[in-house]
Amino acid sequence: MTDKQDEKRYIETVDTEGNPIKLYLLSPNYEISRMCDIEYKKAWTFCFQEGVKTHAALMQLFKENGSWTEEHELKLNEVNVELAVNTVVLEKLQKEKKPDKESVDRIALQLMELRNQAAQLSEQKQQPYMYSCEHAADQIRMEAYVAYATVFADDHGRRYFKDYKDFTERREEQAALDVYNSYLQIVLKENSEYIRNLPENKHLVSSGVLDENLRIKKTKALLKEKEGGVAKKPTTKKKATKKKTPIRKKKTTKKKTSRKRK
Repeated sequence: MTDKQDEKRYIETVDTEGNPIKLYLLSPNYEISRMCDIEYKKAWTFCFQEGVKTHAALMQLFKENGSWTEEHELKLNEVNVELAVNTVVLEKLQKEKKPDKESVDRIALQLMELRNQAAQLSEQKQQPYMYSCEHAADQIRMEAYVAYATVFADDHGRRYFKDYKDFTERREEQAALDVYNSYLQIVLKENSEYIRNLPENKHLVSSGVLDENLRIKKTKALLKEKEGGVAKKPTTKKKATKKKTPIRKKKTTKKKTSRKRK
């Protein structure tokens, strides 16, 4: 862990009397993981006894009503295989002495699209999990981690919370809220860094196709990826110009003046 990452684990907050305190969130270790597993099992058992269905049971219902079929599973497997193949292709192209930039960009964009497809399918498949015993128990495991990993910054051997029960009784305290929010920020940051370091994203950022926020900058590269060839020039519709109708001049008829004969 780098010093910069370590700094994020320090939390400045206040105790119940409003006095400033500095806490530290330990990295997971064997003892912390063991205590979290115990709380997970307790939570899972409680939910099951209360009638909450398991992930496996809900998944079976999900399949029976057609929300997740064999076609969905086959599609997800196909996309994952394509992901693996294209990842290898990208690595080989990058190792060439003079890699063709357009080809590398195109493969990287295909990889990005495939990963989005896999994520969407996986999210659909995971819907039953959100209502299962496992999901509820995982939420308890997260809280348990904060309870057992929070220590005083000047004494890493002294916990701020006695145990998970103590945390649940004090969860509304400012210190508990600050530590839990800091933990969530660490998790989100790790996920963000993982996405940023995916091979296709690293390449596309360095080649200027994506910006630092992983948004598309070059539309031409996208067109090549979509069409598998040279980007077509955008066709601009010509504005319809109204034909000018010539203004007809009115014929002026001169009145004939009769000359009087002398």
